[in-house]
Amino acid sequence: MRKNPNRGGNNSWKTRDAPPHSSGQGQSNSYHGQNYGGLNGFRQTQPTTSGNYSRNRFQPNQPNTWRPQNPNGNQRNRVTSESSTNNQSNRQHYNNRRQHSLETRNRYNPGQSQSQVQCRSEEFSDIPGFSYDPATGKYFKILPNAPGQPYGSTRNDLAKIQKAHEIEAKLQAQPVNSHISIPPLTKMLQDLTLGVGPPGLNCAAKKMANNVAKYRVSKTSVTPSYTVEVLPNFRENIVGCEFLEVTGDGKTIVGCWAVDSQAHSATNRGTSHQASHIVCLGVETDRDLAQHESIKLDSGKNLVDSNGRYYCNTYGLKFIPKEHDFYMYDPALVDMMIAPIDTEVTCLLYASANSHFNANHQVVTTCNVYLKPIIELTKDEGLAIVDSPIYNMHWSTREAVWSCAWNESKTSIGIGLEYCGLVIDPISDSKFKVSSGNKNVLSQRFSTDGNLLYLGRRNADMSSLDLRMSHHHTIGVFEDSASTGWIHQMKHRSNYILSENMNGKIKLWDIRSFKCIEEFYGHKNSRHRLPCFVDPTERFLFAVDEDGVSRGWSLTSTELLCTIPCPRAVESRADFPRIIFSENWGGIGGNSAIILAVDNELRIHELLL
Repeated sequence: MRKNPNRGGNNSWKTRDAPPHSSGQGQSNSYHGQNYGGLNGFRQTQPTTSGNYSRNRFQPNQPNTWRPQNPNGNQRNRVTSESSTNNQSNRQHYNNRRQHSLETRNRYNPGQSQSQVQCRSEEFSDIPGFSYDPATGKYFKILPNAPGQPYGSTRNDLAKIQKAHEIEAKLQAQPVNSHISIPPLTKMLQDLTLGVGPPGLNCAAKKMANNVAKYRVSKTSVTPSYTVEVLPNFRENIVGCEFLEVTGDGKTIVGCWAVDSQAHSATNRGTSHQASHIVCLGVETDRDLAQHESIKLDSGKNLVDSNGRYYCNTYGLKFIPKEHDFYMYDPALVDMMIAPIDTEVTCLLYASANSHFNANHQVVTTCNVYLKPIIELTKDEGLAIVDSPIYNMHWSTREAVWSCAWNESKTSIGIGLEYCGLVIDPISDSKFKVSSGNKNVLSQRFSTDGNLLYLGRRNADMSSLDLRMSHHHTIGVFEDSASTGWIHQMKHRSNYILSENMNGKIKLWDIRSFKCIEEFYGHKNSRHRLPCFVDPTERFLFAVDEDGVSRGWSLTSTELLCTIPCPRAVESRADFPRIIFSENWGGIGGNSAIILAVDNELRIHELLL
């Protein structure tokens, strides 16, 4: 070989013998878009081309390799044709497999068992006490069901994994609908409750649900749909209701009824005085009764009971007394509220007073604060520990007690005394006093986070206290709120509280600015601590005035929606009706009704559309 004088550089070479088809004049030949120079088949370093332009005008330098000459391109065309044929065959095979997979999914029945679900399970293992993972082909020892174990190593974890795989397989096997369906009203309301769906739909559904609920409350009749006796199987004279509350699911009513305790006096105190009977009522739904009453309502016939009163129970509700009831024999109930101690046990916190003559014929008053578990509101996991001392406590004092409150976040109790407030930790039994400005603490409520305490004081404005401070807890007052007898902390709007005072004013306050945001008109009060109620959704406010008239307002618009007169004259604390409201009585959504506790009866006002 010798150097080619036609090429630059020191690395260009030329062969002695050229292929027979070469021109031998050093002209470049074109082969499949590539340029070759000289008399050989070696690729040249020059990027320029002659004749037709290639697809890419610039080709990078490649190592010198020998390429077989194929001027006619028969071999290249044959290879290209074979490659195209193979691609078509592969594509057809892929389409056939895809069609077979779709047919298999369409034939799948979600009701059948998922035998093809492969996950870590004890069933696949042939070694006792071990689980087998088909994905990894390994065995894992099954550990006891105790906290701190690695995930997937206990039988509870294996059951959760199996259930998750079955749900995933069912979702994947369901055919995908190509059309968009508009859900009905009930489905949209359920999606709103669960917080699912597009934001626009949730906003529209929420507004529509509020309007429907407001319309139903505004159509409340002054005559109850029907009345039921509270304790039909108890031989005692019920004087009136002193406390009434309903759970969020609408399945349980917790109430305290004042009774004539003459039947119990011989075994307890030897005197005849008033006592209190605390009982839980289970709210159940009888569908057959509901259907029967609905047919009667549609026909408009026989809508009276045996006493000749109007009776129409279209929800089929039944109020059944539970077995775990108890009595309080102190004659005066001061305050009462439901206190969720933890996630398993719920207690009842109440304060009472009892006066008697001592040896010197002087009147001595003793006030007691009790904390007792509510069995009906306690989960099954907590039934074994309800007898623990932390759930059964009692404090006694010679000072006058005006109110009590439960701090769910900090697990503490607030007691309103004659000239100050007292905060007790039931776990450590530690306590400290907070200032009320030497005023009677008529009412109190803790904030959502438990750091603030609001005090309703006699002849003084409501005050806000920061319990995180070591002293001087008062951080502000709410003007024009003297003698507040009821305070409610909003749960969904934690920066706002509701109050009712002895001037007949119900107001919504902003705790950040201590300013009144809204006021609810139509209420009357001059000297009583009156019962008020806010529904769990915080859309409605209900209150009973000093004449026993019950009213309902919208919390969003402050509009007065309904007025229910009192069926009897009010003379004492137990004579005031107690009002509660729920939109899902018996645990069924749509069962909206207002219930008034008067004497020994529950007066149910069904809110029908």
